[in-house]
Amino acid sequence: MTMTYGTVSWIDLGIPGTARAAAFYGALFGWDIADADGSGYRVASVHGHPVAGLGPAEDPGARYWTVYVAVADIAAAARACSAAGGTVIAEPAAAGDLGSFAVTADPMGAPLTLWQPREHPGTHRSGGHGTLAGVTLRTGQPAESGRYLGRVLGWQLNQDGTLARDGHTVARWQSLPAGPQAPHSASWVVAFAVDDVTDAIERACALGARPSALGPAVLTDPCGALFGLVAT
Repeated sequence: MTMTYGTVSWIDLGIPGTARAAAFYGALFGWDIADADGSGYRVASVHGHPVAGLGPAEDPGARYWTVYVAVADIAAAARACSAAGGTVIAEPAAAGDLGSFAVTADPMGAPLTLWQPREHPGTHRSGGHGTLAGVTLRTGQPAESGRYLGRVLGWQLNQDGTLARDGHTVARWQSLPAGPQAPHSASWVVAFAVDDVTDAIERACALGARPSALGPAVLTDPCGALFGLVAT
């Protein structure tokens, strides 16, 4: 699988223990989830294609799906993050032969991991059930978010709700409702493709998910992380 620089390349859910998440997402999406590696990390696949990762994480904070964006030069991308007003939470480091990563956050607090790939094939996006359908940035300062993403990743924030690079949509964005926290908070929400959204919502809730305030097709999983559902 070939990855295109400047596009979403991987997602994972950082959690201390993976059993609950593995049971939930495995039942909901039909994922085959590998045994943990030496670090406790597990890769989920659909028909033999990797789609996402689970764990581990020691951070006691709120759970969320981490979005990775592929970059050609991890050190240069991390420097661009700092120069644009973002924060480099974890400096560039190697993940074995898979690639190199840097954990960052934009000026509004939205976490984003930069990834310079080597052997990691990236997430499978066939459009089929259980694969990544897209990611959405929720931000209280769209103009500032657009400026930042433009400087770091070459993305353009469009008024139609898309984020594009070289004319191709790479993500979407939504404006947060007005409020005292909105200008200073931002986050990413991942969405997965499903054959039938209504059926998937009912099944997810039966498996322990809860409705969220973001609409009927955005749920909170049993670990506390938001995720969306999109029809294939």
